[in-house]
Amino acid sequence: MENTTQYKTLLSPYSINELVLKNRILMAPMGDNLCNEDGSISERQERYFEARAKGGCAGIILGSVGVSRPCGQATPLELSLANDDLIESYKLFVQKMHTYDCKVIAQIKHGGSKAAYAASIGVPFLVPSLKEMSEQEMDDGKEMVSKLTQNELAEFVSNLKGAGNFKEMTKEDIDEVIDQFKQAAKRAYKAGLDGVEIHAGHGYIISAFLSSATNKRDDEYGGLKENRIKFLLEILQAVRSEVPKTFPIIVRLDGEEINIQNGIDIEESIFFAKTIEPFIDAIHVSSYANAASGPDFTKAPLVHQRDGFISVTKQIKQAVDIPIIGVGRIETKDAENYIEDNK
Repeated sequence: MENTTQYKTLLSPYSINELVLKNRILMAPMGDNLCNEDGSISERQERYFEARAKGGCAGIILGSVGVSRPCGQATPLELSLANDDLIESYKLFVQKMHTYDCKVIAQIKHGGSKAAYAASIGVPFLVPSLKEMSEQEMDDGKEMVSKLTQNELAEFVSNLKGAGNFKEMTKEDIDEVIDQFKQAAKRAYKAGLDGVEIHAGHGYIISAFLSSATNKRDDEYGGLKENRIKFLLEILQAVRSEVPKTFPIIVRLDGEEINIQNGIDIEESIFFAKTIEPFIDAIHVSSYANAASGPDFTKAPLVHQRDGFISVTKQIKQAVDIPIIGVGRIETKDAENYIEDNK
């Protein structure tokens, strides 16, 4: 067993807004496909998270919680806060985690072009804009398909009834999605959750607006980076209007988009971070990449080397004055050093 006395900073209490965490260790949000079909927390999923709470982490960020069904989901078995019937499931779960002094934060998101479950039942993908595929994107798509066996390809095509059916979001669609985020955050608060994390990365709907690679709109939501962040700002303002000022709002932001032509770079990410800073309580820095350009889908968005996102995380941390959450294969001893070195 490691000598915990050498991790005094990592194991010291920390606060986000008025939420007090017993240490600096959070379980990062990940899709686990363990929930019930209605998007509520299953017994198996509760046991999965309970093991982490028993292990001593200060908080759990529930990953990929959809703000709507089915468009909020990327896969069928993803958590949801799309309706009031789900509140009780979360309430009981939070009470259980609190017995271990482990806080619970819901990462809420809308699937956008990654709402594969919606596509499988014939519902169009919602996207910021329709555009012709670039030559690079076509090559990436060919490479991705080449990795599939004939049976896998046949099953994929047969399931995706809505494949290729994209809908450019109207102002009414934008307002509806903003309201879905607002209502999901309100349900999270009612369920006794300790905060929400707005997922603005990884190719989901918000990051699709932020990135000039996917946002080709010519209205107030597209073009300049000052316009591309408007959708996120309106979501944050709507969410804050529904929850108390003491209820933590975190944003997960991509430090950069890798292997994506015209994707978000660190300079843009710093601008986004500084712009949203007045409306939120912490930023969770990740990164994203074009998985199709990597060998066997493993190059991205997965992290190969240790501390893969620390460089962009450090740069964003230096640009803002609110707490920063780091992620990406960070070893215990390194985490202690990064905190002490203000990285």
